[in-house]
Amino acid sequence: MGHTMFCFGREWWSQELAKPDIERHPVVAQAELIRATTNEGELNRDGLVNIQPTGPMLSFLGLAYDLYLCAHNEEIPAELMRRLKDPGQFEGALYEAFVISIFTRAGFGITFEDERDVSRRHCEFTAINRGTGFKFSVEAKAVSSSSKRAGSSDQQPPIKSKLHEALKKVADHPRIVFIEVNRSIGGSGEPSWLKSFYEQIDDAEMTLTVDKLPAPPAYVFVTNRPLIIEALGPGGEHFEAAYTGFKINDFPPDRAPDMLRLHKARMRHLEAYQLLQAVQSLTAIPMTFSNDPFVLLFQGLENENARGPVPRHPLELFDFVFPIYSKSSRENLIEWLSAHYLRTELEKLSQIDLAELYSAGIATSMSREFGPTRVGASKERADGKPDP
Repeated sequence: MGHTMFCFGREWWSQELAKPDIERHPVVAQAELIRATTNEGELNRDGLVNIQPTGPMLSFLGLAYDLYLCAHNEEIPAELMRRLKDPGQFEGALYEAFVISIFTRAGFGITFEDERDVSRRHCEFTAINRGTGFKFSVEAKAVSSSSKRAGSSDQQPPIKSKLHEALKKVADHPRIVFIEVNRSIGGSGEPSWLKSFYEQIDDAEMTLTVDKLPAPPAYVFVTNRPLIIEALGPGGEHFEAAYTGFKINDFPPDRAPDMLRLHKARMRHLEAYQLLQAVQSLTAIPMTFSNDPFVLLFQGLENENARGPVPRHPLELFDFVFPIYSKSSRENLIEWLSAHYLRTELEKLSQIDLAELYSAGIATSMSREFGPTRVGASKERADGKPDP
């Protein structure tokens, strides 16, 4: 709790603690709930207390980790902390911090917009991929926990309207939009809101306009982390996600019909694919924080061990064999491929194209031999938009 308290400021924290319980800021109330539950628990043989965290407890731990990752990017912007301290803006700022942490996990740097510039409605921040240098304008929108469309509401989540709000912002770079739906989680199956998500995106592609012009394209990620409203699934499921391309027909790459085109589509949208992988990795909120790669590796292994074996994505097989055959000579690749393709056609391809073609064939064979692979993701899930 120390780092979170430091981010909010000890004086501010002390002032909140002095208030009656019902008047305290949500983040302080969540921290005190963890403290009280821990104090009431019994020590195990290791001198630790085992507790079953509630949604608000997970909300606090998630924010603590998000602030930690944000601080490791460069700094936590003062405007974000101001909004987090304001109970009326807390939920929106909480989601922005969560989105920032996802980009940090995916290897992006973050540049925050100048909040003093009131001459235009700009996006939340700019994300810069550290590997490619490509920049993206990012907007994050959240359905409030008090909304009539949150929780177990029979009404559809307002995905189209939230997307419209995001696309009205001025963007200097290709757009990425995150939308939080704040819905109750029914269990480990398909998210209850998934069908509505696809239907609303399809409708928006045909009808949505901004300033009387067709709305611009965007990568769209919809998340569901209903921690504040304590709408976790019966098995403790606390995160769902889906993603698609709004007017970007070949994203996600899972929609490609074969391994080679799967890889080609991935490379055309490499930065968004890396973000997609970061979303898929959100299986648990770590109890201890570190930026040491070995610590993060073991945390990932522990999470995977806890949830059992997960089928691998087909591209993981491609990525396993490609570094090997990318070093093969052009002559050898042509010789190996000539049993399946016309040599005259192979002669037209570059060495890297040949290596991709051969690796795709090997990966496809491995996929058939070694059993199920994962396309999209499951609970804490992210599903690709189905082919029309």
